[in-house]
Amino acid sequence: KYMGFTFIILGAAIIELFTIILRFGFDFHSRSIQKHFGLPIRIHHLYIGIIILIVGLSIKHELTRDIGIAIALSDLIHHLIVLPLTKKEIDFL
Repeated sequence: KYMGFTFIILGAAIIELFTIILRFGFDFHSRSIQKHFGLPIRIHHLYIGIIILIVGLSIKHELTRDIGIAIALSDLIHHLIVLPLTKKEIDFL
């Protein structure tokens, strides 16, 4: 049987690990993407997760919904836990 909560937590942890590697290992973050493409706002993976979550809810597909939740949760963990512990900032806006 599908384990939604476990999938979400493990998925968020894996995504966050990848995010940490990109940010601290390769200095790759949303600010550089915003600047490169001339975007008016930064695109955080929270936004992408919310879009995927809405799609999953609208098509009534548990896996899609939970992927969206995991992606969004990863960004919240990154900005509310990881960055304050490592950089002493939330760095969201």
